Amino acid sequence: MNNNLSLATTSKNPRILLDLAKNTNKHVRVAVAENPCAPLDALDVLSRDKSEDVREAVARNKNVPPHILVVLAQDKSWYVRLTVAGVVSTPPDVLVALSKEDDVNIREAVASNPGTPPDLLGELAKSGDWIIRLGVAYNPATSSDILTLLVNDKDLSVSSKSRKRLSSLLSGEKCS
Repeated sequence: MNNNLSLATTSKNPRILLDLAKNTNKHVRVAVAENPCAPLDALDVLSRDKSEDVREAVARNKNVPPHILVVLAQDKSWYVRLTVAGVVSTPPDVLVALSKEDDVNIREAVASNPGTPPDLLGELAKSGDWIIRLGVAYNPATSSDILTLLVNDKDLSVSSKSRKRLSSLLSGEKCS
């Protein structure tokens, strides 16, 4: 097992990683799913794994293709959908769908995601949930127009963060 886990973590060989994707040990499969060299066919197999930890690790893989994120966005596991909502490369239409979830954490992850389309950020900035609006305020992709609206938010944390971000944008600073 220890050798398989080490191989799953460090191997760059697609054949070995595909074999390890079928390993009976969940920790080995998670390690393959996290491996940036995992081949597409291994990620595809792992995206349908019985373990939500494995499917969530696939969503976190920086090389996961959009079509797999589309599938994972419909996962029965809240945890997997939450991760997909925060992945920058998640397709815009998937982010729109996730923004309509009942769960506030998933909607907040979409609001914070730099890949969220500007028009959706505008919608989320009008949310009745302050945590969603705060996510929009923290999002580095949020426009100065939206931040200007949020500066007057009734929630102090939202208005304060929006003010800081807007000030940074207007002064040309990169970090806020």
